[in-house]
Amino acid sequence: MERFFNTAVFQKPDSYTIDPLSRFDLVDTLMLIRQQRYFVLHALRETGKTSCMLALRDYLNKGEDYIAVYANLEAGQAWRNNVARVTGATCQTLARELKNIVKSNWPFHVLASTKENGINTQLSSFLESIFQSLGKPLTEGYGDPVQRVVFELKIKRETIDVVIEKDLQKTAENMDLMGAVDEGHFITFDRSQEKTRDERIWHRTYEW
Repeated sequence: MERFFNTAVFQKPDSYTIDPLSRFDLVDTLMLIRQQRYFVLHALRETGKTSCMLALRDYLNKGEDYIAVYANLEAGQAWRNNVARVTGATCQTLARELKNIVKSNWPFHVLASTKENGINTQLSSFLESIFQSLGKPLTEGYGDPVQRVVFELKIKRETIDVVIEKDLQKTAENMDLMGAVDEGHFITFDRSQEKTRDERIWHRTYEW
């Protein structure tokens, strides 16, 4: 088959491409995963973020320590504040992607058994049941119970004070909608070329 440059979807073997695992610090990323810490992969559109995450998923699944699932949850944007629809779509996506990894329908059987748990607990109940089915409790290897954290990601297009005034309230509202949330993070990406990297990175804490 003729090879070509592909910028429409994630990279495939018939595309001109380089190894996605070589495009980010794999050693550092694996360290963060071992330490059970979250991280954000941020780059411009169509630069290979999805390809890198799919390659990382496959790399982890070749070993015996992890079962890694890539789940695109953008469908939830269509329902915004409809928590029931967003939770349902999230669980369906996770079950479908896990089914593709384990080559079995049991994730959907687990999902069906957790649908009566209510909106605020369905997702956590589904994940806990999945871990139990895998033979690993949800809190195994963790010093504390699993945290529920809300993230809001924005690109800074106005002054930082204006951005905070407009969007911090939305983060708080989303935390209230999720219920029993431990903490929330509002992350703004400053892409100003005239500023140094140190000037673009800062942190503020608000009590709500």
